Amino acid sequence: MPVRAPIILKPQWYLNKEVGQGEKGNPSPLGAGAWGRVYRAQDLYGQLLAIKVQKLEEYLDSEFAAAGILENIPTPYFVKTFGKKELGDRVFIAMEYADMGSLEKTTDACLMPRVIIIAHDLLEFLSHLHRNFLVHCNIKPSNIVLAQVEYTDNFIPKMCDFGESAGMEMMKTSLDIGGSPFFHPPEVRNKKGNYDGGVDIWGLGIVLYLLATGKSMNHPRAFFALRQYGLVLPSDLQMITEPPTPMPHVKQQELNIFQQDLLLDKNGVHLKDTMGKDFLQLLSLMLTVDPTKRPTAAQLLMHPVFTMADNNITSIPISYANELGIQIDLRSQLVSARVRPGIQISKIQLEKQVTLNERLNQEQAAIRQQFGLEVDEIIAKLMINDAFANFATIEDLYAKLQEYEDQQLHFMISKDIIQALTNATIRCIFDFAPNTPLTQSGQSFYRNKSQNYIESDQRAKILLIRSHYSYMIAIFVDIQTKFKRGRERVKQIFADTVLQELLVSFLEPIYNIQKEFLEALDNTIPFFAPEQVRDLVKSKELILYLSQAAVMFSKVKPDITNLAIKILAAVAKHGIKLGEGAQSFSVTSDNFVLLLQQAESGGKVDITETKEHPFKQYFERSGSTANIALIFNQTIEKLEQYKIQRDYVAKGGPNNSSIYRDPKVDMTLKLTDGSDPENPEEQLLYTRLASSACIVLFHNGSKLQTIHQRVIEVLIEEIFPPRLEQSLKDINLSPEHKEMMEKRLNDASIAIIALGYLLHLPANYVFGDKNSITGNIQKFLMLSEMYPEADVVHALSLLSVLARSTPNDQVIAAINSVMISPEVAKIRQLQVQRKEVDVIEKLNILEIVLTKFGYKQQKQELPSLGSNYGSGISQTFSQRMERLGKGGFGEVWKAKVISSGQLVAYKELAYYSDEEKQMAFPSSFLHVVEPLGFFVEDEEFKAYLVLECCSNGDLRQYINQMMKMGVEISDKKAWEMVGQVIESLNQLHANGIIHGDMKPENILLTEDFEVKLADFGLTKKLQEGREYITAFGGTTRYLSPELQKADEPQQNGKSQQKRMQTKAADIWAEKNISLGELVLRVTTINPPEIPTHYPESLRKLIKGMLEKDPSRRITSEQILKVPEVAESLKKE
Repeated sequence: MPVRAPIILKPQWYLNKEVGQGEKGNPSPLGAGAWGRVYRAQDLYGQLLAIKVQKLEEYLDSEFAAAGILENIPTPYFVKTFGKKELGDRVFIAMEYADMGSLEKTTDACLMPRVIIIAHDLLEFLSHLHRNFLVHCNIKPSNIVLAQVEYTDNFIPKMCDFGESAGMEMMKTSLDIGGSPFFHPPEVRNKKGNYDGGVDIWGLGIVLYLLATGKSMNHPRAFFALRQYGLVLPSDLQMITEPPTPMPHVKQQELNIFQQDLLLDKNGVHLKDTMGKDFLQLLSLMLTVDPTKRPTAAQLLMHPVFTMADNNITSIPISYANELGIQIDLRSQLVSARVRPGIQISKIQLEKQVTLNERLNQEQAAIRQQFGLEVDEIIAKLMINDAFANFATIEDLYAKLQEYEDQQLHFMISKDIIQALTNATIRCIFDFAPNTPLTQSGQSFYRNKSQNYIESDQRAKILLIRSHYSYMIAIFVDIQTKFKRGRERVKQIFADTVLQELLVSFLEPIYNIQKEFLEALDNTIPFFAPEQVRDLVKSKELILYLSQAAVMFSKVKPDITNLAIKILAAVAKHGIKLGEGAQSFSVTSDNFVLLLQQAESGGKVDITETKEHPFKQYFERSGSTANIALIFNQTIEKLEQYKIQRDYVAKGGPNNSSIYRDPKVDMTLKLTDGSDPENPEEQLLYTRLASSACIVLFHNGSKLQTIHQRVIEVLIEEIFPPRLEQSLKDINLSPEHKEMMEKRLNDASIAIIALGYLLHLPANYVFGDKNSITGNIQKFLMLSEMYPEADVVHALSLLSVLARSTPNDQVIAAINSVMISPEVAKIRQLQVQRKEVDVIEKLNILEIVLTKFGYKQQKQELPSLGSNYGSGISQTFSQRMERLGKGGFGEVWKAKVISSGQLVAYKELAYYSDEEKQMAFPSSFLHVVEPLGFFVEDEEFKAYLVLECCSNGDLRQYINQMMKMGVEISDKKAWEMVGQVIESLNQLHANGIIHGDMKPENILLTEDFEVKLADFGLTKKLQEGREYITAFGGTTRYLSPELQKADEPQQNGKSQQKRMQTKAADIWAEKNISLGELVLRVTTINPPEIPTHYPESLRKLIKGMLEKDPSRRITSEQILKVPEVAESLKKE
C-alpha cells in the first residue's frame, strides 16, 4: 500500500485557499477535541459552513453507517454534510453551520430549560433514522447543536457527528459499539448484544434527564441508580390510558430511597411539578432498563405530551435561548449554507462520505481483484487431503508472508485462512507422526529411502511445520488487532479449543520448544477465556510444560525462559479472573451510602476477600515452585553484575584509571538506556518481574520464606521503577517510545496485581518501610491523566487490600495520605469525563474502608475557612467574568459576589485537599493570597475556594509581556519582588511550612503589582523536630537538585531511597523560575551566569539561591538581611 504523504499546509491556510474565504479573510476556530478541530468558514457565495479537520487514520476507522442515507431523510433536525476532501494525513469535512453552539453548554451549566420541544424534534429525526435500520450510537449533549431557522425568530436542535453510527443488522451480532459509554444503556455496558434503536432512545433519555433535573454528569448517585433501576414511577404517576400505539408499562412497586431521589431535580423539587406529569411519563419510558420494553422513537412520538401539546413543538422561540445558556446577538444574522444537489460550494470538488462497510467493501473488492485468486488458490491447496501438498503450501506461504502488505494479510484472515492453515497443520503433524502408516503420497515421496531416513525426515518436518505455523499465527494476530474491532475478531477465532490445544501441544517435548512456539502462545493466550485456560491447565499440563521450559533454557536461550515465565504470569492472571467472577460483592449506588453509614457507626462491613488461586495445586504439583524460585535467584545474580558495572560507569571508571575497578566488573555487558525492550538487561529485569509475579500469585498461603520477602521488595519497586521514571523523562512522539511506555505500564500492572493478591493475608505483610508501597502507588496514579490505560483500578484495589489486611495506624495514615493527594483528586476529576465504573467503585470501597478507621474523605462536607458564601455557585456570584488560570487541580475564575459586589477569585476543585484546607493563612501573612471562604455543591460534587482577586495575573504572564515588549525588569522592581516573595516564604518557613510548588504561575500580582504567593495544594507541614519531608510533588522543571537526583549508592552498598525536601527547595525554585533548567542541568551543571549589567549584589544573591547543596543554600532569613531586600520592604 502506498504511504500517505504528511500534510504540509496548515489547515487554516488550506481552508482559506481551497474552500473559500473565512470571516475577515481567515477561517475562525470554533472548537477542538480529541477528534480534531472545527472551523467556521464562508463558501463561494459568502454563506457560512463548518469545516471539521480530523486525522485521516481516525476518520477511516469511523463507521459512518448513515452516510448516503441521511441526505434522503425528510427532516431538518440533523446537520447535513456537503462532502469531504482527503489531503495527506488529514481529512476536511464540510458541514452545515449551527450558529448557537451545542447543548453541552446547557448541561455543563446545570440549567433546567423546557425540553419538550428538544425531545420531540430529536425523536422525529430518530424515527426516520431507525426506519432506515440505522442507529446513531453516540447521542450526547456535545453532539446536539442548535441553529436558527432562516427568516424566523426560532431555532431548532440538530443531531450531528455520525462517525459512530451503525447498522442494526451489524449491531445484533456485536457486543461493543462506539460512542460515549456514559450515555450507553445498561445492555451495552453489560455486553448483552442484540442491540437496536433502543440504544439511541436511552442516550437521548439521559440527555433529557440532564436538562430536566439540572444534575451534572458527575452526580454521585443519580446515574448509577438510573443504570440499575431506570426511571421508575410510583403507581399514581403511571399512565392509566392506552395511547394510540401500545406502549410498555412499568410494574407497580414500592420505590426505594434511590429511585425516589431520581424523581427530584437538583433543588429537590419533584419533576412532576417542574416538567409535568406527561413529560415525566415519557422520560420514564425512554429510561426503561429492559430494552425489550423500551419504546421506539415512532411510538414515543404518539405520547400525549406531544399529541396533546398546546403550543408549536417543531421549533423553539428565540426567547427561550437564555434558558439554554445561549446569548443571542439579534443584530447578527449568521446564515448557514444549505446542501443543494449539483451546487459546488468550494473551489475544490468535494467527495461524498461513504460508510465504513462500503469503504471496506471497496477496498476488499480492489484487493480481491488483485489478490483474490492467489488467496483462493492457497486455501484450496491447504484443504487438499495430502500432508505433503499441505507441507509444501505452508512452506511457500511462510516464505512469502513478509512480502504481503497489511491489507492483504487482513484480507486473508477474512477468508478464514487461519482455519484452513490449522487443519492443514494438524493433518501434517498426524501423517508425519511415528508409526503412522505412509499414505500413497508418502510412499511415493520416500521411495527407496531407509526407515531411519524416513523417521528423521518426518521429525524434521513436524518441527518445521510447528515453527512455521506458530510464526504465521503470531503475525496474523498482530495484523488483525491493528484494525477496528480486530481484537473482537481475534477473540472469536481463538475461542476454538482445537486451535488452543494445538498451540499448547507444541510445548511437548520440552527440549524441542522453539521461540516461535511461545511467541504464538504469548500473542493468543490473552484472548482465551479464563475457563478455557483452566481446562488447558487441567488436561494439557500447561503450567508444568511452561515451568520446565523456563528452567531448561534459562542459560542457553534466556529469551525462551522469558517468554515461558511471561505466559505463566498470563495464566495466573486468568486464574485471578476466575476468582473475581465468583465474587458477588460490589459497591453500587444502591448500597454505597448504606455501607458508608454502617462503617461510620462502627458496624462490620463484609467486603469480599481474595480467594485461593484456582491453579495453585497444579503449580505446586508440577514442581513449578522450585523451578521459578531457581530462575528468580539466577536472574538476581545476573542483574547484580549489571549493577556493579553501572556503579563503576557512574563513578567515571572507564575514563579514569585511578578509580578502582572491581574484578567482577564485566565491561562487555550492554547496559540498558531504557529505549530498547530487547536489551539483555531489560530482558533480565522482565524475567525478575515475571518470576516474582508467578511466585506470589501461586503462593500457597503458608508462612513466607526469605525468597518471598525478596520478591515483595522487587514487586514494590516495580510499581514505579527507575526505568519507568527514565521513560517518562525521555518522552517523545515516536512509535518506539509509545511501545516502550505500553510495556512499562503493563509491567507495573503485573506488579500491582501480584501484590494485591499476596497481601490480602495479614501474615504476608513483611516489608518494613510503610511508605514505600503507598509512595510508589501514588506516583503510579499520577500517570492516569496522560496515560488512560494505566491500571488505576488494580492500583486502588491494592490500597484497599492494604487497608483491610494491615489495619495499623501507620499504614492507614499512609493510605489516607494517598487518597487526599492531588493524584487521586485528579483521578476523581477525570471521572467527570471518563465515567469508568470500575474506578469509581474502587474509590467508593476505599472510602468505606478508611471510614471504618475514622478517616472521612472530605468531598461533600467541608468546614468553613472564613466568610459564609452561600450554598451554591449561582447563589453566591452574580456573574463569572473571566478565567484567570487553569492548573492540574482546577480552574480559577474572576467573579462578583452578589451580597457585597466584591470582586474575588474562586478556584473550582473536584475535591478540596486537606493541605489547602490546613494552610488557611491569616491576613498577617502580607504576601500570601488570602482565602476568603469556600462552599460546596453537593449535587455537583465540587468545592469552590474563594480567594482575594489578583487582577494583574501571574508572574509568568508578566515575564512574557516583558519579553514581547523587549524590555527587562528594573533593578528596583526586581528587589521589590524578591523581597516580597522571600518575606512570604520566610513566614511559611518560620511556621514549619514548605510551599512545595514554587513557580511563576503560583506568584500572583495584585492591582498595585504587589506579589502574592498562591496554590497551597502541595504545601507540607514539617513534623516537630524534623527539618525535612520525604513525600514531595511540584513541577519538575522547578524542583531543586536534591529532589531530581537519581538514587545514589551509599558507603554500605545500599542505595539511598529517600529524597528529602527541605525549606531550601523553596529557595531554589524562587530564583530558578526564570531559568527553567532541565533535570540534567539542574543536578550536574553549574547554572549560567546572570547578565553582567545587573548589580553584583543581585547576581551574588541569585547564585547563592541556586547553590546545589541544600545545606549551603542561602535561607529566607539570610536573604531578608541583604541591604537591598531590607530597603525594598521598609515601606511595609
